[in-house]
Amino acid sequence: MWVSMNIKTLDELADEFDSDKSTKSSYPSRHGYAPIYEKLLSKWKNEPISLLEIGVCMEGSRGGQSVRMWEAYFEKAKIYTFDIVDMSRLKNNRVDFFCGDQSKRTDFENMMKAFNVSFFDFILEDGCHVHEHQMISIGSLFKRVKPGGYYILEDISVPGRECCCQINDQTFG
Repeated sequence: MWVSMNIKTLDELADEFDSDKSTKSSYPSRHGYAPIYEKLLSKWKNEPISLLEIGVCMEGSRGGQSVRMWEAYFEKAKIYTFDIVDMSRLKNNRVDFFCGDQSKRTDFENMMKAFNVSFFDFILEDGCHVHEHQMISIGSLFKRVKPGGYYILEDISVPGRECCCQINDQTFG
């Protein structure tokens, strides 16, 4: 039986990799979701799961913090990532990346073809946080969650909210 050598909590890893999911994060957008995620997801800690994270380049950062957190916590997982910012530097044998626009259903269809995967154990949507984009994500991807899995939507927005997805003063949405 394989036993993980990682005894750190998800919150400790979130802090180590400087993710806003840490309870100790210095980011103004600190959420502290890591302990909640650990309660929900720890059953898969040593399993060969597949997960998808939408939105991996946190504003004002180099990006990829949560990807490295998931990679360290789920040592057997295949991690799929999606962002409007090119984060292909995150790719390795366990992490794949697709550059796309969350407001376009066709980008999600193309992502699924590129990843050559049908279902995920869980999907974490932490993208642009624009209500319409979140609805497109749910409509496109909820059916891609395995039975018993989770679709987690972070930072639920309200209709009409300004888009927060900016790259070099260009707003997407």
